[in-house]
Amino acid sequence: MTIYILTRDLMCVFGRGPSGHPGIAYRSSGLAVPVLCFLVTAYMLSSASISNALFLEYEDVSQRKRVLNKCPLTSDEIRELLNAFYSVCSWIPIYYLWRPNLTDEGDNFLIELALAGNATHIITNNIADLINAELNFPHLNIVKPQQMLRGK
Repeated sequence: MTIYILTRDLMCVFGRGPSGHPGIAYRSSGLAVPVLCFLVTAYMLSSASISNALFLEYEDVSQRKRVLNKCPLTSDEIRELLNAFYSVCSWIPIYYLWRPNLTDEGDNFLIELALAGNATHIITNNIADLINAELNFPHLNIVKPQQMLRGK
């Protein structure tokens, strides 16, 4: 089974779709990320992993003023969408810390989550900080959303 980790830099900015219903859109150029958000919500959520650390990151980012100011949804609507996301994630306990590993200590929890959850992919726009690791995990693919859509 393939398991995916969606990092905090892919925190979706919530908005309203063409029909006026709440939806998920990412504030990025290009089509890849909105399509990925659709794929995640439609197909991959049953294999998305989350840990306490990533949960806290999502909670923090979703309530930041700069996110809320750009978001057409209310805080309650954002909360509802996040709760729906959490309800289909696999909560993974972290028992072993792989440190030191990354130059940015704040990103180590993503590798630890991926390893604890047997993930095959970490989907992120922050590839540079994750690929320059001291430890090598050949089965773990760190990809951008665009690469994921292309099946790479």
